[in-house]
Order: sequence, then structure tokens, then C-alpha cells
Amino acid sequence: MGDIIPTDSSRAYKMDRGRPVRFLLAAAAYLMASAALAEVRLFDSNALLSDSATIWWLDDHRLFFLGQDQGKNKTAKTWKVEDYQFLVLDLQKNKISPVNRQMTDLLCAEAGKVAFFALDPASNQGDWVLHIGVFGAEKATRVTRKDLSVRRAWLNAVSCRLHRSEPPWVRFANETGLDALPLKEEHGFLYVGPGGIVSGHKQTDYEIVLRSPDGRQTVVAQHNNPNGRHLKASYVPFLRQYVINGTRSNLDKDIAPGWLMTPGGKAEEIALHRPPVPSIYLYRPTRIGVWISASDPMRATDDSAQGAWVIQDSFAKRIVSGVVRQEAVSPNGCKIAFSHASSWKAHYDGIRNLREGGIGYTTLKVANVCDEGTNK
Repeated sequence: MGDIIPTDSSRAYKMDRGRPVRFLLAAAAYLMASAALAEVRLFDSNALLSDSATIWWLDDHRLFFLGQDQGKNKTAKTWKVEDYQFLVLDLQKNKISPVNRQMTDLLCAEAGKVAFFALDPASNQGDWVLHIGVFGAEKATRVTRKDLSVRRAWLNAVSCRLHRSEPPWVRFANETGLDALPLKEEHGFLYVGPGGIVSGHKQTDYEIVLRSPDGRQTVVAQHNNPNGRHLKASYVPFLRQYVINGTRSNLDKDIAPGWLMTPGGKAEEIALHRPPVPSIYLYRPTRIGVWISASDPMRATDDSAQGAWVIQDSFAKRIVSGVVRQEAVSPNGCKIAFSHASSWKAHYDGIRNLREGGIGYTTLKVANVCDEGTNK
């Protein structure tokens, strides 16, 4: 089904040694020696991945995605987007299996639990309702898509937990007019306010604040970066911490800020002062450092503007060359799945080839950054 292919770790981009990338001291244990980069294994599933798809890890060896298994489904017919279907890639069995049910894409996947909409098994009206539970053994709720859209129910995508009454972060946002970002329920939620809103000292333009379930407020970070006004937070299971990503308003110039944060609100900025490309805005912690990537179609002929790197010590070291998109890190931090083509030319050539009945060149790949058989 797939092949092991070599990675490109020969190119290293030095950061400012006077201002290195910083991580929480508590998280430093997950960093490995630089030599580990040479041992990264890259697996090519040969499966097509929809450009709009999200890759979801069901556990540390199974992936859920919208795509097409080229090894089984290729015929001489003209390819269409309608040929895509939901698939599960099992890395242990080296097998891709179709998901044989009518359903939407996943809305979340956390600690083995997933949520999605599917036909209500108790209704003969063709209603679609929310299903939640362990993948393959989910239980239907009575919550419809309209219930979520008109706020009769709420789904926390961080914890994959359903709320039938207004959750704290929604109530806070309604009362204050500030955007609130849910964490796991036991950890509270984040919001960004003007400088001094909690600290009482306007030293910066913005403050990121953690509001705990008991109402206690902790200033997580203070900053002046307008790209940090709106945030996205993801839980990192192997660190038992959150990675907080800012946003990016200008592809050519702006580097979005990022932080690692403990559930108690202790945080450290991921300081990237000399990035390999001027378009970094998502940070993904792995067992060997923070993964960053770039895929700029406006610079399609510039190989240096495409690829994936791992920030390690004061260097950003290239892991993969080519067009890297839609990444997702496994819960144990050992594997990174992503859509990949060797270049934008190969990507577009593959699309043209598909339309003529051939194969595509942009496939789902998985990088393994851990020793075989371990999580180290």
C-alpha cells in the first residue's frame, strides 16, 4: 500500500543564537538529540487526500481522512471529487479501509472519542443527529445540526464533549463581548483582553488570560503582537499541555506568535526570530521539537519556500522538502501525518493526470520521529 521514502534533513536554518527558540523547562524532556532527525522515517500511503480534508488521529496508529485509496480504486475513468470517501489508515496493519456509513467529517477526536453527524437510527424521517463516542461504537444523541447552529447545544471540540446548557466560555463571551476559547472543561477557558485587564498594569497592548473553573484568573502572556488577538488552542496529550497559536494577517511578512501552556496557566512563548520562511503561523509540538511548515503557491518555483522543519535548540532543521499541508500529530507525539507533493508543479501535474484517468502525485504521508517500537 505504501512505501518508506528518505527524508531531507540535510538543510539546517540557524536561528538567532542570542535569542533562541524557548520552551517551557518542564517540556524540555521531550526534545531529543539533533542526530535523531537523520532517523526520521517517512511513509507514503499512496492515498489521495482532499484539499479541504482534516486528518484525524483516532489513536497512535489509526488515521481518519477524506480521500481515495489509489491502490484499489484507480480505473481508466475520469477522476471526480465525488470519488472521495472517508477512509481509515491503519499503520500497524499497513491497510486502508473505507468507512461504510453515511456521515459527516469528524468534528473532533480526543482521547479515543469522536463526534460527527449521521442519520438518526431511531428516526424514519431521515434526520441527521450528533453521534459521540469511541470510533465504531458511538451513540446517537438527539442533537441536530440546527441545534448547534442556533445554540441550543454546544460542542467543545477540544474535549469532544457535548453541552446541552450554555457552557462557561459562551456565557462569559456573551457577558463581556470578548472572544473566549474553550479548553478541557476541567481547565477552564482562555480569552484575550486589553493590556491591564487582569494584571492591573497596562504594560502591553494585549493580555491572554486563563479563567479557571473556580473563577480564578491567571495572566498567561502579555504581548503587543496584533496577530495574537485571536487564538487557537490545542491540547497536546503527550506533554499534558496546550499549544496556543495566534493568527496571521499577512502571508509575506507576519509570523504569528505561539505559546506552550500548562493547564494551570504557566506559559512560555515559542520565539522564532529567524524562520526559514516568512509565513509561519502554526506550531505543532512533537517528540523531537516543534514542527513548522510552509507551502506558498505564490512562490511555487522557490523550493526554499516549501517544506517542513523541526525547531530544535537554536536551529530549524528541514525534515521534508516539497509542498506540506494539513498536518496532524499523533497523541503520543511520535508521528506527523500530512498531505505532500514534491513540488507545486508535481501537485498540479497530478491533478491533470487524475482528470485523464491516471494517478495523483499529492498523497498522504506519515513521518515517524520516534525509535521503532517506542515512544521515545
